[in-house]
Amino acid sequence: MGFISEYIDVFKRVLTEPDAFFEQEDRTNGFAFPIRFAAVSSLIYGVLGATRTLIFGAQMGIEQTAIPGLAAFSVVLTPIVSLIGIFISAGLIHLFVSLFGGEGGYEATAAVMCYATALSVVVSALYLIPLLGALLAFVLAFYGIYIQARGLEHFHDISLGKGIASVIIPAVILLVIVLVLMFTLFAGFVALSAPLG
Repeated sequence: MGFISEYIDVFKRVLTEPDAFFEQEDRTNGFAFPIRFAAVSSLIYGVLGATRTLIFGAQMGIEQTAIPGLAAFSVVLTPIVSLIGIFISAGLIHLFVSLFGGEGGYEATAAVMCYATALSVVVSALYLIPLLGALLAFVLAFYGIYIQARGLEHFHDISLGKGIASVIIPAVILLVIVLVLMFTLFAGFVALSAPLG
């Protein structure tokens, strides 16, 4: 089976039967395929993002002359930023997988995150549908948690609940950190803007 046909098969199985996919996935073949899978998914995500910029850029208030450059920027940088994000998020999630008694290593967690990028392709395509697409993408975010939790369950031999917690806890912690930073910046801005005296 060639890479493209294998990519399509894995893409469909991750999205339609994640429990069976992760249970049957052979993790002894190394880490090369999950990385290639994530790179292709991220490239497709970038192309769809570029398409969205080309179609809706002017409506989003982007200067007409900047739209082609931003679209090209999306295609080039999205795969790079996505892969970096996968490895960072896998590290944070793996910390909690380990705390919950997970048996697999970091590579297994990163593989789960790589396979979960299949959903990012669908989400990016949905964003091409004005308004409704964003709502559907939001709903699918919860399915993304399920996909990742199923992968963690099978790759680390933990319960589904521990898999869900391993995905949600780091996200909540990061959200709190971002909110605290935003509040601090806002408070500092307000303090600097207040008249002296």
